[in-house]
Amino acid sequence: MFVTGLNVDDPEVAMLRVAGVPGVSDDPAAICTGSNSGHQIMNIATLAGAARIVLIGYDAQRGKDRKPHFFGAHPDNTEAPYANMIHEMKHAAPIFKRMGVEVLNATPGSALRMFPMMSIEEVLCKLTA
Repeated sequence: MFVTGLNVDDPEVAMLRVAGVPGVSDDPAAICTGSNSGHQIMNIATLAGAARIVLIGYDAQRGKDRKPHFFGAHPDNTEAPYANMIHEMKHAAPIFKRMGVEVLNATPGSALRMFPMMSIEEVLCKLTA
């Protein structure tokens, strides 16, 4: 049997629709995918009421010393669409800001330069101030 969200019968499981790829959804029943799971969880955090999101370990690039993906190579040997992910995040950044969600990037060497960059120590100081 093919399992999808449609045959999950658990009241603790919330199903979200896809509102599209670009942007950030403000519909509590839908998310924008941004072509990657990091974008999706940021949208979910926003829908859950997050006022601040801190990116840790989200470099959105492949370099000489990096694995193809955190779990290794894709089964079909395709590369993650980093350029598309960055493009989608550039369009989402002003939407997060307009929604009142502060996004901070504490990932050294990250390609997601559309968010303020700071060290994790600086983020922790900011959170405790």
